[in-house]
This record gives sequence, C-alpha cells and structure tokens, in this order.
Amino acid sequence: MCGILYYMHKILSVGKHHTMYSVPSHEHSFWELVYTTSGGGKFFSKNGVSAEYAADEVVCIPPMREHSNTGKDGFTNIYLIMDAIALPSKNFIKISDNPSKILRGIFSQIHYFFNSDFKYKHDVLASLGDLLANCLMHFLDTVPQYSPLVEKMRSDIIKNFSDPEFSLSQTLDNKCNSPEYARKLFKKEIGKSPVQFLLELRLNNAARLLQNKHIFNINIAETAYQCGFNDAFYFSRIFKQHMGCSPKTYSERFLTD
Repeated sequence: MCGILYYMHKILSVGKHHTMYSVPSHEHSFWELVYTTSGGGKFFSKNGVSAEYAADEVVCIPPMREHSNTGKDGFTNIYLIMDAIALPSKNFIKISDNPSKILRGIFSQIHYFFNSDFKYKHDVLASLGDLLANCLMHFLDTVPQYSPLVEKMRSDIIKNFSDPEFSLSQTLDNKCNSPEYARKLFKKEIGKSPVQFLLELRLNNAARLLQNKHIFNINIAETAYQCGFNDAFYFSRIFKQHMGCSPKTYSERFLTD
C-alpha cells in the first residue's frame, strides 16, 4: 500500500443553491449532505418519508433515496456528495449545528477548496471530509444534552477561554436577564460552575503547552498569557493548587534527552 492514498470520506461534488423554492425529485449513488444557510423547508422521499429543516441544520440523504426539496418562503444551502460516510442509511438524518456554527464553517471551506486552484486541494478536501464526517457523527451521538442557554454559554467559553480580556460576567449578563439563574442552570447541566469550567479549560491548555515546552519554547509568563491568564504569579499559584506542582516542575517532567 506504500505510496497509495485512500481517501476515507471522498468529496465527489459540491454546490450552492441561491434562493431556491424547490428542487425536483432526484437521487444519487452516494450520500448527499445539505447545509441550509437561510430559510427552511421540507425534504420528501418517494416512499412518503419527509424531513422538515431550518437554517443551520444539515439534512443527510442516504444513497439511492429519491427525494425532492421545497420551501414556501425560499431557502439557500451548500450541498455536497460524499462517498462512504458511516451514518444510519434508512431515512433522512437531520443534525443541528452548534452555536459556534462549526458545521457551517466546514461546509464553506469544502465549497471554497473544491472550486479553487489550490495546489494541494485534494489533500485538504480529504482532511475536511474526515473532519466533517467525524463532526456529524459526534453531533449525532450528542443530541441535545444541554439546554440552548447552557449550550450558548458553554460554546462562548470554549471559543474565548484563551483571551485574557474575556469577561465571563459580561457573557452571563449578555446571555440572560438573570446571571445567577444562568450560573445555577450551567452548574446543574454541566456539573461545574462557569468559573470552574473556564478555569479547567485554561489549565488543561496550559498543561498541554508545558508538556511541549521544548517545542514551543515559551516561558511561564507567555504560557500563562496564551491560556487566558493576565497574571503569571496567579497562574503559577492556581496551577500548583490543581496539578500538585509548579508549572516549571510540571514541564520538566516531559523534557527529552
């Protein structure tokens, strides 16, 4: 097999619909994945099965499933044909994007590279195909375990934890009229407070950087700042409390000869 590349999730075709109201009945030999960027409507199959959808939702259509698409008020989408994706293949599958619009970003990148003259676009598309397939499977396996408010807060923290200027209090104020209610709901669903969740993200990221200090070649103060801590002394103290040793001692454990 040396020298042969096998693309696990090969992207065969990509396109966009700009303000459509219907797509006539058709079928494909492979999976069709449709990300609705605006509007909404309903997919119909020949056997009477249907699937309603709205913006920021993906409808996955199995191979050889004749289907049509209609939307009374119109819809726009990005659609692609993909080979060999491990999804249940009996009916339509609808998957909602998360608040950070991860799936929208992947679909947009796939559309861009598929139509570009990028030198290594086939390798990039292979990676994006794997990324998309894995994200879809993840979202499918974790269908709403958190309420919309908690998921928005969680997503916002994950997106901004490395920014030392990130204000958790401001985020809570913006997400809900009662920040205290938001904190309690977050702790009830996640199992830890927003402050604990943020701190763990920062410390875990710091641990990863310290494990590879010989590669990144950054000092403790720089590590602290890159993980969202303005104060290197506070970072060292809090790191020792949670990890059992100082950042310096921790990093030395991973030094190679």
